[in-house]
Amino acid sequence: MTQIVEAIALSSEFNAKGITPYVGTAQTGSAPGLPPVAAPEKAIDSLYCALLGRHVDSALLASVRKDLVSSGFERVIRDVIDGKEYRDRFGDAKVPQVSSEKQAAIGCPQVAL
Repeated sequence: MTQIVEAIALSSEFNAKGITPYVGTAQTGSAPGLPPVAAPEKAIDSLYCALLGRHVDSALLASVRKDLVSSGFERVIRDVIDGKEYRDRFGDAKVPQVSSEKQAAIGCPQVAL
């Protein structure tokens, strides 16, 4: 199941819903060949909401932003899916799914897998 979730999170459809709205023309030092990111914090938060059902915490944001700018969304997505929190919550057999009521209560946008 984890491989399916990763494939969906790396898909152009997910990109269009959860990443592209925050990608712009403002250069933020992204690596060659990677699209510049205008609002990386919002894009990162959208990924965390979709993959973990929560907002990214401020303590982690600077590190994740650095990875995003240097390596792109693919690395950030894989880091989240390969991370301890994801494994502890969903393992290899569960789909990361948070009810729409819980997403609304925590203020996560509706970018579901």
